[in-house]
Amino acid sequence: MEEKIQNKYQESVEEKNEEVVEKPVEAEPNKEVPMQDRDPDPEGVGKEIVSAPTTSSSSTQVQQQVKQLKGLDHENQVKALCNLALQKGLDFAIEIAKNLDNAYILDELHDSLVDELRKKLIEKGELKQL
Repeated sequence: MEEKIQNKYQESVEEKNEEVVEKPVEAEPNKEVPMQDRDPDPEGVGKEIVSAPTTSSSSTQVQQQVKQLKGLDHENQVKALCNLALQKGLDFAIEIAKNLDNAYILDELHDSLVDELRKKLIEKGELKQL
């Protein structure tokens, strides 16, 4: 008798296993997909990042400015870079600072520009002085 029960149980388990193996997994329509399974860029927005082309004239201007600034001390280099940022744009000044191959100058340029911007925002009343 035990043998019959065990055989029926074994047959039942085998049938269930076959059903599970044969049955395709269906996605639940409103189930949230875990973060690790998500596509980080589903629309492909970041696939075609295009940087602005560097023209030979701007690269020549950068090199000329770098030559002029190399002869100055660090403090005057930073002041000149701040003036260039205000006159010709931040990108131009940063490019020159990078070409000076001096991380200190780039950091000081950042600090000076932040301080200058803060002062101007306080003067306009858009930022409170602490």
